[in-house]
Amino acid sequence: MITVDEALSHLFALAAPLETERVGLAEAAGRVLTEDATARRDQPPFAASAMDGYAVVGPVTGGESYTVIGESAAGTGFSDRVSAGQS
Repeated sequence: MITVDEALSHLFALAAPLETERVGLAEAAGRVLTEDATARRDQPPFAASAMDGYAVVGPVTGGESYTVIGESAAGTGFSDRVSAGQS
């Protein structure tokens, strides 16, 4: 019986890396990238959030005005407290 390291050496001696090729996106399914893919533009091309909204202290009856006191970007929290009349 041979060791794991010897078995791996025999196995890797039988394999060789494939050459790279450029293919269109439709033909790329199931393949592996050999270099980084970089977007040429932002998508969507404007500042957006899937969860846009405001936090207010209720009750809210409609017609009120609120002072925006901060924001919470994706992946970060908001550490201040929201008081009446603020959002």
